[in-house]
Amino acid sequence: DMASDEVVHIMDIGIMLCCLAAANITINMQKSLWCTTSGVEVLGHLWSANHSWVPFDYHVATLQGMYFPMMVSSIRCLCSGINSISKHIPWLQVLLALFYEAMGKAQLTKVDQDALHQPWAALQQVLFNVHNLYIPLPGTPLVLHTDAAGAGVRGVLLAQCSEDPDNLALVTYFSHMFGSQQGSKLSMWHEACATYEAVKFFYPYLDSCMNFHLETDCTVIVSLHMHKMANDSDALVHFKLGLSELGMKQHMITHCPGIDQQMADWLLQAKECWHLSKAYTVVVPEMGGLEEAEEMIGSDSIVYMVCVLTASTWSTMDSIDAAEEMAPSANDNVGWPKANLMFCPHLG
Repeated sequence: DMASDEVVHIMDIGIMLCCLAAANITINMQKSLWCTTSGVEVLGHLWSANHSWVPFDYHVATLQGMYFPMMVSSIRCLCSGINSISKHIPWLQVLLALFYEAMGKAQLTKVDQDALHQPWAALQQVLFNVHNLYIPLPGTPLVLHTDAAGAGVRGVLLAQCSEDPDNLALVTYFSHMFGSQQGSKLSMWHEACATYEAVKFFYPYLDSCMNFHLETDCTVIVSLHMHKMANDSDALVHFKLGLSELGMKQHMITHCPGIDQQMADWLLQAKECWHLSKAYTVVVPEMGGLEEAEEMIGSDSIVYMVCVLTASTWSTMDSIDAAEEMAPSANDNVGWPKANLMFCPHLG
């Protein structure tokens, strides 16, 4: 009932506050939300007590009010508006590349406008296409695929959506871009970083790494828990200890040939190909995998990004229409609020 639900939620808040205090993290009480039942901003959506998740009205209005840009100023407004909802748009920066190029011109000629009609049609198709998000039930077996290269690391989280262990549905996607110093390190450092950063990022959703395993095509990662420190500057030991603290055991990491990890491999190669091919003379913002939701963290110039992968082949029983209100059941507490009250602390 509601009363017991609120009591459990308040107890959870107390536990969370204790954990924050133990980690020496302070909370800005004036900016924190307490016992809020509607309009809580979470991951680019608004959460309400009926477990509904809806996008912002002005994001929807931006899509509904679009028109073909005839002038450079219109293109600037277009790119600005679409970038505000970038995390919902696959391959955004690729789709906007020609528009960014046009922004560098003093004015658009008839030839310039004609050249934009085809990318404009492609952009409209992506914007108005309905995508599906797979939300696994609590206890659903989860699989994490990771891959790495000089450009950065990728993690693809999948969930078993039937009794067949090979029937996996895409849940979400993780991207971690390297700065110049990180990108020049050895490949085994990249692979270890991909494993640690992906597990750390998805840890709140992994149920303390229970019923979860990680698949990698790097044999060094499979035996990472047996790695012995070579010297004081051995970075692999840092990742080894970090995974142990997150609850990752050696048996949870299995080897998977690269041919069976084509999703993570393809995303990573596409990222690198985009960096290497200087197709345009203007500066194009970096592409964040399938979407860009960038936040600079720390002093090591590492950019974190996360997005949701989509697929059109899942059955309606296994998917939720992203254009409608997402209403998981009360038992769907993986990544969702447990109760009809939400506590949103402002850390700092």
